[in-house]
Amino acid sequence: MNFTQFANAHGLVIDTVDQGRWVRCSTDDKPHKKNGAYYHGGDFASVINWATMTDHETWFHDKPSSPREQAEQKQRVEASRKLYRAEQARGQAVAAKKAEWVLSQCHLDISEYLGAKGFPVMLGNMWMRQGKHPLLVVPMRVGKDLVGVQLINPKGDKTFLKAQRCNGAEFRIGQGALQIFLEGYATGLSVAVAMSALSVPCTIHVCFSAGNMQKMATEAGKGLVIADNDESGAGEKAAIATGLPYFMPDVAGWDFNDLLKTRKKFAASQELKKMLQFVKK
Repeated sequence: MNFTQFANAHGLVIDTVDQGRWVRCSTDDKPHKKNGAYYHGGDFASVINWATMTDHETWFHDKPSSPREQAEQKQRVEASRKLYRAEQARGQAVAAKKAEWVLSQCHLDISEYLGAKGFPVMLGNMWMRQGKHPLLVVPMRVGKDLVGVQLINPKGDKTFLKAQRCNGAEFRIGQGALQIFLEGYATGLSVAVAMSALSVPCTIHVCFSAGNMQKMATEAGKGLVIADNDESGAGEKAAIATGLPYFMPDVAGWDFNDLLKTRKKFAASQELKKMLQFVKK
């Protein structure tokens, strides 16, 4: 398998290969964003798709090499990773400060996006900018530390701050013992409605991507995963990989918010009730 085929297998879309530096690129699941990155070192390369992966995968050229060449290659791989980590740390520090500033510019108000999701009177952090559409701002934290924000426009387009940390970042809803892991903010709000109808206290972890959902649920080792039924199958693959019980709407293209809006609160809550018997206490 050549490098381009390897990158494509991990969802990266690469037109021309640039060597010797980390390069951002688009992905199959996010074609209009640079949600992937690669480093090509000639006889090896590392790739990462931030939506579906939590760490790099490395490709090696299949040409024969001596033990000395293999040792040198290993050193160059580690040097490329060290470069990535240094650039990442600098970018994440800048993004965290910008996230604080963005939130300081917000005020609580209703959101056109949340209205379309079935929450017309819910207040959210709204960032009003002169001459531009208002943005719903969702804080993202690792522990108690603010690391970034998700920005959502009225049409539902979602972006993050440049270089911000997403791995391990979340938005929490509730403080109950039952742990629930899922991808999107509106999905989290919808699951909160259903669990409230069941009178089951829970903590909902909005993880913002299938890959991060898989990472956080796997590390927790218990709870329930709510997967999106997306065309790529990324949500269900991530849910299965956790080894935890999971629920996924039975209609292709639906997430739990679609189920709640279409089938209403009682039916949606009963779907989750069926799953609770399989959740490890």
